[in-house]
Amino acid sequence: GLEGRIGRVFKAFGPFLKMFATYLKLHERWSAKGADSLEESFAQFVKLGEQDPRCTGLNLASFLIMPVQRVPRYKLLLEELSKRTEPGHPDAADLEAALAVVCDAAGHNNAKIGEKSSNYENLLQLQLKLVDPRGELNLLDWPARKLELGPTEMKKLCRKGPKVFTFWLVSDKILYAQKLAASPGQFMLNRQIPLEECVVEDTAFATLSQRATKRAAALLAAPPAPRDRSQCFQILSAKKSFVVEAPSVRAAADWRDAIARLRGASGPEVAIAPIWTPDKAVKACENCGEAFTVLRRRHHCRACGKCFCADCSKFSKLIPRLDPAKKQRVCVTCFNRPDATRQSYAMPRPSRGPPPPLPWRPPPLLEKDQDDDDTDDDDDDD
Repeated sequence: GLEGRIGRVFKAFGPFLKMFATYLKLHERWSAKGADSLEESFAQFVKLGEQDPRCTGLNLASFLIMPVQRVPRYKLLLEELSKRTEPGHPDAADLEAALAVVCDAAGHNNAKIGEKSSNYENLLQLQLKLVDPRGELNLLDWPARKLELGPTEMKKLCRKGPKVFTFWLVSDKILYAQKLAASPGQFMLNRQIPLEECVVEDTAFATLSQRATKRAAALLAAPPAPRDRSQCFQILSAKKSFVVEAPSVRAAADWRDAIARLRGASGPEVAIAPIWTPDKAVKACENCGEAFTVLRRRHHCRACGKCFCADCSKFSKLIPRLDPAKKQRVCVTCFNRPDATRQSYAMPRPSRGPPPPLPWRPPPLLEKDQDDDDTDDDDDDD
């Protein structure tokens, strides 16, 4: 029987995946026109269908992109299965053969795409390279979208230290992802940041290594580093703000200038998330001063981004830019500060000393479904 013999099934049906090349060509034509080109009666039918709960909020474009992603996902599936299957398993040889068949089909489809315009090809190739665990990425739903910059490997300052990510800039968003070790040429998408919700600022240090040698007070007082010598800049947005180090001064300038050009000088006011304080930058709670230990762990306030102990960050508050319905972990200072979560809230500066006493009111403790430690802080590493 075929039970447990996935390799045999893919080996038999893999050659038929080459038929997806025809769909890819037709998808380009539809993408160039968009949903606005549909006849009125059919457009009303589509709109009604998209409201069906079984569509889970996805529109027509989201469903049409799925076949484009199917063959690359089959390839990833077979790579993982082959990697995790013991050599003596009955399906091991068929999995290897199936992977070769699917790779051949993917190569055939990519060759057919070569006849398309370079802009569509670039976006399609990028779409095929990126694995989106959320299933939200669709680079082909706007005909005017272009790949402006990338791939560019840059160091992103995360909570646990610098990590290398690959960045792309398209006409309306920034994308960054991590390489998949088991699948060369494939990337796991971490986040896409709309440019209309994003601003770029200079830093007071030219490299991340220079930042590590300066105290918070010194960074606060220091002017921005000269652009002609700086590889670093800040990407500030509603849900995630962080510092990146480009591979060269020239690359940093290209990214800053391109983002400013695409976003425009008079973009809308955006809600700005704070840049989280790296774990190694603080040895003690920024409120009570108690030293962090194995038992007294660090917790980040979602409103100001600073590090606190559990007692000083056991409060919860709605932060609309993150989630309009779910309360987030905040420190005692931000809990008692009325403007800590407003939409125009700007990135806070490092504290110069203990916070002033505030009027006390009984705080709501964290709800049970919220983590009591910083396991949810791992989101900072995306």
